[in-house]
Amino acid sequence: MEATPPLQQPTAHGKRSGAARRKLRKERQALLDAQFANLEIDPEKGWKLPPELVYYMMHISAPPGDTLFQSDAAREYRRFLSRLSLVCSAWREEARRMIWTCAVLKTDHAIRSFLSGGEKVRLTRQLVFGRGEQEKGAPISAQLVKEVLAATENLEVLAIRSVNDLDPGTLATPNLKTLASPSLRHTVSFKSLPTQIPFHVPFRLQTLDFTSLVWTRKQFPTVVFVALLEATSTYAAVRLADQEDPLLSHHSSKSVMPHFSKSPSSLKALSFGSLPIDFHAPHAFAPFFRQLHQLLHLYMDFALSAILESLPHSLDTFTVIQPPIDGSFEFELSTLRKDTIALSRLRQWRFCSARVESDGAVTFLKECERRSIEVVWDAHEP
Repeated sequence: MEATPPLQQPTAHGKRSGAARRKLRKERQALLDAQFANLEIDPEKGWKLPPELVYYMMHISAPPGDTLFQSDAAREYRRFLSRLSLVCSAWREEARRMIWTCAVLKTDHAIRSFLSGGEKVRLTRQLVFGRGEQEKGAPISAQLVKEVLAATENLEVLAIRSVNDLDPGTLATPNLKTLASPSLRHTVSFKSLPTQIPFHVPFRLQTLDFTSLVWTRKQFPTVVFVALLEATSTYAAVRLADQEDPLLSHHSSKSVMPHFSKSPSSLKALSFGSLPIDFHAPHAFAPFFRQLHQLLHLYMDFALSAILESLPHSLDTFTVIQPPIDGSFEFELSTLRKDTIALSRLRQWRFCSARVESDGAVTFLKECERRSIEVVWDAHEP
């Protein structure tokens, strides 16, 4: 009978000796070291690591969802994916897919390059057009924006900034039906207003971010704004003001009077800021507020009784940026004592300021306490 090799030779008890086990471990470790040393992969032979592990490494290195575009973490992540794409063809395909999931296009040149890539447009799920408010540069072409959106598939997040003469029909492109969260900044102006009322959009939104500092008859896209607002189901952040004065508008309210439908809205939270006083908000927006049967959280720059009186459902929280300058709290007390439906089961009234010490504030706090409403003062709240 042939002798067992020394490495495999059992002891008298049927087990390998400690020296044999140590030698075996060293040989196995040497084999693993050799395998990892060979990870400079030949592009023709593919990877040594399992594909599932590679994809997992790619995904866990991604920055948090709220920093996908402009953060340092996002830029470092894109550089990391670019390096991975050089390893082999299989890694290149997955890395490029992940790189173009989020695209930031700040110039016309970048947009043309993006369009020429073919597959880039189809891979993109989150898209930003234009420069940030603090960045300098010319506005981008509205026509190029329209061409990109017409070529996208399954786009979910869209931000449009720094675009002049945008065709409103760009937002009615049928293939935007998967859009869930658009953002239109005040640096966007529209070429013309749609003649069709109501103006229809093909998507149902979760969130909306709409900021306009242009409050004139020719430039404010009233019907587009109404369509976006009525298509939003969860949260809308709206800031409207005149370009010349952030609080007052001297334009006729008839020039931008919105026409809202009578369909109930499922909106849960609404931030409605910088509303021009001359816009006659109670008349213009009352039809919309009357349909907010599920609204729980309302955030405003200053409280308007007519808007609160339009709500058909009680709020859970009501947030105002600043308390009354004179500290009288006359409006707040009057609104509470009217037993307005919107405040009937209010849990919390928040002010984005330091606590006010005045006789009016004391009376207001007592009235809230009597109604089991918590008053919160938070100077750090945005």
